[in-house]
Amino acid sequence: MESIFNQLNDSFEIIVCDNCSTDGSREILQEYARKGRIKLFVQRCSRGKGRQIAFENSTGRYIVSGLDTDDRLQPAFHEFLSIYHNDHEGYMLSAGTVHIVPRQIVEEIGGWRDLKWGEDVDFHKRAKSLGRQHELEYPLVLVERGHNKRSLIARVSEMYNTSLCCYRIGKSVLDQVKMSIWFYRPIVFVFAACALVECRCRHVQRFRYP
Repeated sequence: MESIFNQLNDSFEIIVCDNCSTDGSREILQEYARKGRIKLFVQRCSRGKGRQIAFENSTGRYIVSGLDTDDRLQPAFHEFLSIYHNDHEGYMLSAGTVHIVPRQIVEEIGGWRDLKWGEDVDFHKRAKSLGRQHELEYPLVLVERGHNKRSLIARVSEMYNTSLCCYRIGKSVLDQVKMSIWFYRPIVFVFAACALVECRCRHVQRFRYP
């Protein structure tokens, strides 16, 4: 949070949706909210639903998304904003996993879907299908990724839920294996194959992108 506060002025509103955390994060966020530095919403939800809750409680003309629990915002963010307003105004601009998008486009494509993983990939695909999405033409590091400490059971659950969501957004078993670190690939293959069988048996519908 401090990496965000250090770079944003009062023209930004910071909205956080906490998924009923139990690791002490909520208390820290509540203190920030008490001081008026963020708007905080505590609700059990998926990542996609959390993004949608934050959007629905925002008021700005532009939405910056893709900053998650353990990310640190880098100084290049100001360059990203400058590039957007100079060269990509009116479109969604993506730099890795961080996006800036006009409110009107978010409303036009229906916001974020209730997905535990891949909500930004799905959002990206829908914006692109409307011809409203641009990619930054050169690498720009906007966030430093941290590492959440999770139990083995939590990691297994996350991997399987990821595979279920991958099916819905159109990623094949091979796609999932390719995007994973090489030593995780046998495990990812097993989870992806099991998720594929479950989705087929339950007749889960994949999202369609024009």
